[in-house]
Amino acid sequence: MKERSREHISRELQVVARRLILLRIGLDKPDGGIPHLNTPAAGFGCIGAGVCHNTPLAKEQILFVLAANFHSTVNKLIKLLGTTHTHQEIGEAVDGLIKRRVFEGIKTLDLGCGFIPVFARVLRTMGAEVYTADVLSADKLEWYVRPEDHNQSAKEAETRNHLCCNLSFPETVEMILRRTGGKFDLITSAHLSTDWSKHQTGLFDFPRSLTRLLQKLLRPFGIYYSPMDLTPRMFLGEEGFMELDII
Repeated sequence: MKERSREHISRELQVVARRLILLRIGLDKPDGGIPHLNTPAAGFGCIGAGVCHNTPLAKEQILFVLAANFHSTVNKLIKLLGTTHTHQEIGEAVDGLIKRRVFEGIKTLDLGCGFIPVFARVLRTMGAEVYTADVLSADKLEWYVRPEDHNQSAKEAETRNHLCCNLSFPETVEMILRRTGGKFDLITSAHLSTDWSKHQTGLFDFPRSLTRLLQKLLRPFGIYYSPMDLTPRMFLGEEGFMELDII
């Protein structure tokens, strides 16, 4: 494990504190979901409220990236959560994350996104450049939306940036690099090695294949995060990876 600088430790502690505050989102709702991040953004119901379609894991991914994002609009939401607030105020603050495009300029890859790529859709709605990768082709990705919530441009962006591939094949990394240009700020995965009856995501040879993929695709100081192991890793180039103690 690489030695942490005082600056790294300070930032990790800040992210820890911010994530703990963000965990208050949804505590006043019976389902525990994130208010206003629902069908139009994700193509499914309220995020974090379900027990399938990986929405609880997507909620963890969203809270992590928000905790690590020091945009003024995110700071406003965190400050609000630390005070007495109403459900409506939280909803308006979450809406602000979308309107202000708080992840604009962030390039993200969601590995094993599954047939409802909730996290990818939310980050794209908030301005990020998002790619998804799965053995499922783009036409198999599902949207559960009302006609009035149908967003054709969002579906087109998802189709354009979806990579149908098997992550267990060694040539897949080079294909992703050619298609995307690499240099990702964030690579995440919550849905690898799972099987939902007819929906099956690609099995992956951990940790060897994952390490090779991250080395090829992350930019220096880019982050890999999976809510399954809760240990974000920062890519340091030739020096390898540094685990971040922020969860």
